[in-house]
Amino acid sequence: VERIHIDRRFRLGLRELEVAPFRSWLMWTFVAFERYQKHSIPTFLAMLVLAAIGIAGVVFAPIAWFVFGMPVWVVLGSAALPIATSAFAGQSWRLLAWAGYLGALLLPVAILQVAAYLPYAAIENLVWFFVDWLPHRNGSPTIGPVDAKNLKRASAS
Repeated sequence: VERIHIDRRFRLGLRELEVAPFRSWLMWTFVAFERYQKHSIPTFLAMLVLAAIGIAGVVFAPIAWFVFGMPVWVVLGSAALPIATSAFAGQSWRLLAWAGYLGALLLPVAILQVAAYLPYAAIENLVWFFVDWLPHRNGSPTIGPVDAKNLKRASAS
């Protein structure tokens, strides 16, 4: 019950700071999921599965309508899946409903972001691998994160 009050105060605080409504609900959703992840792993996993089912329903709805030409009741049922799954969340039903619709909306952005990051991460790891094997001269700058190996190398030069 206390967490529900804290969540409500967080949302109201964002509103008082004049954060845009969509952004404040987005922030609240991620903060609430992080709270479950830190304090109750089984509840977090259950909420994650239910949110994923809701996201799948919302993503499937336009595909069912435009690609497969399914009946309207199938499309509307798919689009309403986040609300249906939120019934399992009890007092956190808003969180689950919002996560389903928000997740479906942000899914293409997340996919593009991961797709853009993967080549960068591969190049970065290759550079780190080869830089680590290059011979280091005295007086050359320390390359890489600050760890014991690089601190020892910097103090030797």
